[in-house]
Amino acid sequence: MNDPPELRQTVREAFGALRTHLDKLPHPPVVVDAGCGRGTVLGGLLREHVPQAALIGVDINGYARQNSQARYFLINDLASLCFKAAACDVIMSAWVLEHIPDYQKVIHDCYQVLRKGGICIFLVPNPRSAEGMLAKLTPLAFHKFINERLLGCRHGSTFPVFYAYKTMDNLGAAFKETGFRKVKISAYPSLSFRFRNRPMLANLAETYDRLLRKMGAGKWMPDILALAEK
Repeated sequence: MNDPPELRQTVREAFGALRTHLDKLPHPPVVVDAGCGRGTVLGGLLREHVPQAALIGVDINGYARQNSQARYFLINDLASLCFKAAACDVIMSAWVLEHIPDYQKVIHDCYQVLRKGGICIFLVPNPRSAEGMLAKLTPLAFHKFINERLLGCRHGSTFPVFYAYKTMDNLGAAFKETGFRKVKISAYPSLSFRFRNRPMLANLAETYDRLLRKMGAGKWMPDILALAEK
């Protein structure tokens, strides 16, 4: 697959891992998009490049019924998934876990509904990054202003953040303690991507991203990718 240049690095890595896993399966894959909203970047890539996958969208908000990527849709709390045990090949989630106080319950439920050898792919913000710390110290109204006015996000798509996992290490430990055999937690810069449509801010953001890379400051980079295999 040739990745579109506008994809942030975290998404490229996540979809690469997803595609590699699905290519090994002898049956049409069952994939859950946890916190699918009206659509996610991973859901769109899956629909385009792996059309045979049965994509099930799950979200607690009814407006997610507008999601055109999913073949099926369920209104369901991620901390209480209503699937049978060992029913799914992949559970993926993009920028959702930070909004859930009981993240360990979500990981536990994901483990229960995955088949043996199935994988979780979670993209989350890093609470230790500058952006994460700013998010924890500022009110929801400020987040809405940044997302909707500066980043062009859809109105009503900004929610409170809890960052209950607190650190990359805590997140990795939660997957391992649940029983996942293989766990990989990685961090990536992303600020320049977020401001890509704002030239002046994008230049400053690119300088910041380059600095993080040069310093090898992985634990301070804003995007976390968690890959876990059952």
